[in-house]
Amino acid sequence: MGLVKSLISSSKDALFIADAETGKIVFANEAASRLMETPISGLIGKLQSELCPEEDRPEMTQKFYEFMQSDSYKELEVRIITPTGIIKKALITSAQVYQEAGKTYGVAFFKDLTPEERLNDIAFLQSHEVRRHAANILGITQLFEEHLVTEGSEEEQLIDKLCQLATDLEDSINKVTALTQVQEQISTPNEIKK
Repeated sequence: MGLVKSLISSSKDALFIADAETGKIVFANEAASRLMETPISGLIGKLQSELCPEEDRPEMTQKFYEFMQSDSYKELEVRIITPTGIIKKALITSAQVYQEAGKTYGVAFFKDLTPEERLNDIAFLQSHEVRRHAANILGITQLFEEHLVTEGSEEEQLIDKLCQLATDLEDSINKVTALTQVQEQISTPNEIKK
């Protein structure tokens, strides 16, 4: 499991590796520890179904073994429970099973579906993906202005307007990102009522 562990250790999403035969968790990354609000050592050796509230465990066990028999990715929205009793929604995406040293393992990605995590995803997209496009537009227009446009021409005026629009877009991205971060700070705990 060395290669797989090293690939998933730094993932943003919670990742678990479970023994396909027993259903016991043999590896969890730091994101899994944060999601479950428990140290990694508290996750290793647990049955994968023990991540769910007791009433959901029979279905989770059944789905786990179905996933282990499948040769394609599967998704399932579930409820998980922390040691302190907080119930959260998560989306499980199972990867194909793999074998190592004569044993079969399943890898599952757990995506936190709580509102706070969705805000984090939105903030990331705004602050990285959208901003990258705005910066590219601004950079290209500045190149045009410096190398291809005659000073005082109509093209220069258009390029100046395009630069201003890109700058305005960057300002809007900054405002939305700041609002998202403020909302995240005042959000209620990750608790989902039944």
